[in-house]
Amino acid sequence: MALTQMSVDFAQIEATLTELDVACQAGELEEAQRLFRQADTQIRATLTREVLAESEQCRRSAANIYHHIQELTTQLQLNRTSVAKELSQFVGNQKKIKAYKNT
Repeated sequence: MALTQMSVDFAQIEATLTELDVACQAGELEEAQRLFRQADTQIRATLTREVLAESEQCRRSAANIYHHIQELTTQLQLNRTSVAKELSQFVGNQKKIKAYKNT
């Protein structure tokens, strides 16, 4: 996601989103959560109404950031579902092992 440099510096936001993407892919969910909060803070500080009113290019860059965040959110939701399924299977297996040991 290459964002154009304008009077607004999107480089920090882009770097944070890239780190967030890497953390998500690595399954580092606590780090991803921290980076998501950091990106949120950066976005709120950078993308003010005045900045968005500045130019169409600013609005397009903001839309690109929004779409990147949507993709990351979808990826995290899929990861969450997968982890929940694996955890459920693990707990089920533990119960079976415990029941087997008790017989």
